[in-house]
Amino acid sequence: MREKIRILENEVEILRTNIGTREKHLQKLRLRHANSIVMRDQLRNDVSKQRHSDDEQNEVREQLKLDINQLNGLVNASEEAMVQLRKQSDRAVQLLNDRAVQLIERNEEVYVLQEKVRVQEAVIQRGELELRQREEELDFLRLQLKEEERQVQLAKKKVPKKRQVEDELTVLQIQLSICQDRLLQMESRTEDPTHAGRLRYLEGADPGPIELHNKCEDMEIRLAAKEEQLLERQLLLEAVSRLAEQLERRSKAGQHDTLALAKEVNGYKFRMGTVTKRMKAGTAELTMLMSTAMQLQQQVRDKQQYLQSCYQRMERGEPPSEDIEAEWLKSRMVDDRRRTERQEAQAQAAQQEQFVLGHGGVTTAEPRPNAYIPNDEVELPIPRPYGGHAPFKPTEPGSNMRHIRKPRPKPIEI
Repeated sequence: MREKIRILENEVEILRTNIGTREKHLQKLRLRHANSIVMRDQLRNDVSKQRHSDDEQNEVREQLKLDINQLNGLVNASEEAMVQLRKQSDRAVQLLNDRAVQLIERNEEVYVLQEKVRVQEAVIQRGELELRQREEELDFLRLQLKEEERQVQLAKKKVPKKRQVEDELTVLQIQLSICQDRLLQMESRTEDPTHAGRLRYLEGADPGPIELHNKCEDMEIRLAAKEEQLLERQLLLEAVSRLAEQLERRSKAGQHDTLALAKEVNGYKFRMGTVTKRMKAGTAELTMLMSTAMQLQQQVRDKQQYLQSCYQRMERGEPPSEDIEAEWLKSRMVDDRRRTERQEAQAQAAQQEQFVLGHGGVTTAEPRPNAYIPNDEVELPIPRPYGGHAPFKPTEPGSNMRHIRKPRPKPIEI
């Protein structure tokens, strides 16, 4: 029995050896097959990368063509804009020349108006000077008139009034009658020789007839001088009144002339102010047009320099400008981002196709194999279904597995 067991053990050992050899050979074949699969995948990846690179190069070539077309469009637009700017600058220069001619004409008109205004101002100054002289003469005559009126009033105050004189005359006549009656009484008393106090001697010396006659002549001379002086004052008053009336009439006429001249001068001043405002407005507009024309000319020169520098950089094989290069890089980045997003969307769509079931449902579970490839060298490597006892996929060990000891298998004794 032991001999049979030993023989069986030897046969088992031989079978194990054969199985090991075959397993090694199978491992080599599997490794070779895996290497072939890896090489195939690498070649496929290389081919796909090359295709992707070709596609990218084609896209870059197309993008460069589009960029060149855009740059040509920009160059054409810049040339058209430069032509428009030249036309605008020509129109601005023509308008500037027209404004300059109009400005010269307005300057001539202003010069003529200034001469007229200067002449009118000179006339007004002469008129004002003459009017001032006449006013001074009128003031002097008014002062003289006031002085004469004062003298007349003083003279009138000195001359007694008629009623007062008549009253005084009546009083004096009454006094005279009383004196005459008294005189008669005194004469009667004086002639009465029986009356003791009929005489009364007066003090002083009685003037003689010659002295009385001289006094009367002096009084007459003084009265004649006063009458002559009064007559002269009256004549002077009449002359001053006539002169004052003449001066008043002349001043009124001068006032009318002055009013007309003032109105005319105001009209000239208003017209001159209007022309000055128009000149200022034209000058401001001309200045604005000149500044606009200078700005447009500067823009044309800048555009020409920019276009020339773009041509020179393109001849050297460089981008036309940094701004265009930045814009082109930005467009490239946008295209790359869109391409990446499109590829990601395609990959996501392809990935989602794997989760589509046969009956049209969708699942997010990871697909599991339902067939295997046999390892026999005789049979062809055709997938073979597992059947009812398919292998299961164990779940990943949880975090609590670190608290569980690994089992220690006991040796089997035969």
